[in-house]
Amino acid sequence: MNKRPSTTSHGNAVPFGVVFPRVCQWAGVLVFWLVLSSGALAQHLPGSVLSNTASATYATGARTGIALDSNRLDLTVVPTSTGSAIEFLRFRPDVRASIAVPVAVTEFSLSGEAEGPFQALSAPVPLAGVPIDISEPVPLTTTTIFFQGDPVFMRVIDPDQNRDSQVRDSILLVLVNDDLQDRELLKLYETGPASGEFIGFIQTTGPEGAQAKDGLLSVYQDQSVLGTYIDVHDAADQAMTSALFDPVARVFDSRTGEPVSGFTVRLVDNLTGAP
Repeated sequence: MNKRPSTTSHGNAVPFGVVFPRVCQWAGVLVFWLVLSSGALAQHLPGSVLSNTASATYATGARTGIALDSNRLDLTVVPTSTGSAIEFLRFRPDVRASIAVPVAVTEFSLSGEAEGPFQALSAPVPLAGVPIDISEPVPLTTTTIFFQGDPVFMRVIDPDQNRDSQVRDSILLVLVNDDLQDRELLKLYETGPASGEFIGFIQTTGPEGAQAKDGLLSVYQDQSVLGTYIDVHDAADQAMTSALFDPVARVFDSRTGEPVSGFTVRLVDNLTGAP
């Protein structure tokens, strides 16, 4: 009659292939302690990898000082989940309130999908016609008003998207003009490593030949464009904002471009001064 091989230990002898539970338990406790102690001793930036290996020494029968190393345990530090915010910005080198911020090259998805492929956009060009040098910080102000031909800048604040403190991380942002069925998926990069602030841009153009996924945002008079950001690690974290293009029947502050209220507009003949 065949006998099943025994898996029972005899005294301190352990059959080949049988795991010794007590050693594994202590190894697990040691690894856990090492991980906890690493966090207690130092602050690790997002993207850092913590590597730990536990060692145990045990005896079996007359054999003593037997050493056993566990497998290496790698843990990647990720930031705490945070909320996000989004806003539109306009290139305003002539406004004292402008703040100069670093802007990386923005990319757009040729397929309109997150998988890409992505292509870099050309340098943005304001109405004055001179391309903006993004190798230097760009003077920008927050706004909800643009004009056809303006480059549109977008800023997203989401600190938990700083996944690696050593590089400029990226996020995805969607701009949609429903009236012209234009949808552009953009990749925005951090203003600097570990900033958690992402700024990008896109050039606007007229409604003629409007086309989605071409890296241009088609707009026309008195029309809104919607910007939407969704955290890829937390779908519940979403931010949206809209901007108005070429508005009519409105009065604007000539210094900031913002709409103002409570004014009466009177048109006069330039030669005679008469109404």
